Amino acid sequence: MNIPDNYNYEEINLHRAVQLISLTGVNIIDPIPDDSQNTAVWDANTHTILGRKFVLNRNTYQIGIRLTPFELVLLDDKANTVNSIDIGGLDQSALYSIWEDWLISLGSRREIVTKLHYDLPENEHYTSNQFGGITKEFAQAWAELRTIANKAMGSLNILSGINSEINIWPHHFDTGVFYPISEENGETTQSIGAGFGIADSLVNEPYFYIYGWTKEGSIDYTKAPQLNNGTWLTETWQGAVLKASDASSLESVHAFFELSYKFLVRELKK
Repeated sequence: MNIPDNYNYEEINLHRAVQLISLTGVNIIDPIPDDSQNTAVWDANTHTILGRKFVLNRNTYQIGIRLTPFELVLLDDKANTVNSIDIGGLDQSALYSIWEDWLISLGSRREIVTKLHYDLPENEHYTSNQFGGITKEFAQAWAELRTIANKAMGSLNILSGINSEINIWPHHFDTGVFYPISEENGETTQSIGAGFGIADSLVNEPYFYIYGWTKEGSIDYTKAPQLNNGTWLTETWQGAVLKASDASSLESVHAFFELSYKFLVRELKK
């Protein structure tokens, strides 16, 4: 798949904007043990990143980030646009103030928290006070990749037999699923995680990933099958990755996840 030259930089603007979805969860939605009240989902039909639904004054709403045009949107329970504001070029304090006014006007009586409860990845562009825009080229590529990620995670749910939520986690901005493989006394002792993440210190472009975890023992990666698509990593992080630029099709992503998942679950269950 072709990755635009400016992809990583423009994704920073999108990542920063999505923090308003996370903050809506913090301020309005009752906490969930795994912190998923702050998560979002990708709606491929409307090209919108949607936060979880919330209720104020008996009315249901959602906060979202639309890619084209690049805007913050407030939707009602029928997905109609109640309000919207262009993000590109806005000062962060101005955008946060508009978002805060929306929540108050809808009936929020709490003091609005605007500080995240986690740190974003270290990058000079995350500290800018002004939001940059995103190009149509980036928006198209991002939409295509996240749509593929959703479909791949859906197929992995079927393969695993576990219907994991397919969420975007605003902290690391990855589309991810989680599969408990074994439990003891209500505690997960073995698991597999998979998803699609943004460029980081591990891979310098967006990539698909999968890993296994066990409370005791370890996974013997010397027995891992050779991947036609993707690479096994075993040093600073253990699992398999597939760069977006090396994923030739949705089928190649399916093959990557199927082969790696079957190996990991076999190792964990032996």
